[in-house]
Amino acid sequence: MKTKLYQMIADDLTLAIDHGELKPGSEVWSLKEIRKRYGVSHLTALKSLKILADQHRIERKNGVRYRVVYPENNRSGNRILSVFRMLSEYDVYDNFGNRIISGIQRGCLQKGFCVTSPPGVIAVSGRFPLESEVRHIAEEIAEEKNCAGILFDMRFSDEMLEKYLLPVCGSTPCVLVGRSSKLPIPTVSAPNRECGEAAAKLALHTNAEHYMILGVEGVSDQDLFVQSFSETLLREEVEPRRIHMVGPYKMNNSSANTVLLDDLLHQVKENGGRTFVISLSSFAARWICNLFLKNGLRLHSDFSLLSYGGFEISYNFKPKIAEIAINAEEIGYLAAEVVTGIGGSFQKEHYCGYKIDFNETL
Repeated sequence: MKTKLYQMIADDLTLAIDHGELKPGSEVWSLKEIRKRYGVSHLTALKSLKILADQHRIERKNGVRYRVVYPENNRSGNRILSVFRMLSEYDVYDNFGNRIISGIQRGCLQKGFCVTSPPGVIAVSGRFPLESEVRHIAEEIAEEKNCAGILFDMRFSDEMLEKYLLPVCGSTPCVLVGRSSKLPIPTVSAPNRECGEAAAKLALHTNAEHYMILGVEGVSDQDLFVQSFSETLLREEVEPRRIHMVGPYKMNNSSANTVLLDDLLHQVKENGGRTFVISLSSFAARWICNLFLKNGLRLHSDFSLLSYGGFEISYNFKPKIAEIAINAEEIGYLAAEVVTGIGGSFQKEHYCGYKIDFNETL
């Protein structure tokens, strides 16, 4: 006997719910979407939704749309596993990770999901994890039961994700939080290309003779920023010889960074004229500013400085450094939306917002 169209659509919806494409609390396909997808009438689409409503798999939302019902007797199915660094002490230097965690917590709790972390995630707290630590975390993830989604810290490299972490996740939805990736995993990050273009447009307004970009070791997304920044300058007919890439600035290596920043100071003095410096590290930007001023360079006359990130060290000390500040809490909140399916978007890349703080160095 041939399956009726409305039953076939209901079966497809059931599979989408069971396989995690439609998660608890997320909106089900609208009548209009069903009609367009299957080429059926309004009545047929309505019948398909009624079948699932009668089974208590979906419920009417706001009198118009339907959403997936939360399991009544399985609260562990509403649990999000956050494989993200632990909350650290708030300070005047760096609360970027704390703000992401705040966004994750707020986003998940508002949508009816609780958040837990595997014990091994403590290894991600103060540094990039070692391979042995990632293997241990993977073992912990493999032991998890009835997890509705998994959030991964940007500090896990693509190699670590591909080799150890993603294989143990099975069909559980996963999201990489804080950076983009070449792997087939949804990501939430800053709009690096857009920010690079914005930085270049600000740089052009300074009428600088030279444009210097200080990179950061180990930050994968910086290539997108640098490429966009350089391409924007070149489109405005800035000569390539006036665009300089320096670095990289190395995390937790003060001696190497001292040599690097001294070399940067020397280059700025040698170049002559006004230099625009964009630092992809808020910490390096603070050191650059202090070093330049200590050695007699004048703000706005000899150099302009812009930082990229949104760390407190940029504006909690004098002079306040101009910055393209990333909305870190929004990164966490968007990640919660994506992993729970509440946002209703199945695209791979998601981007947070940002703002430009001009402050005193631009």
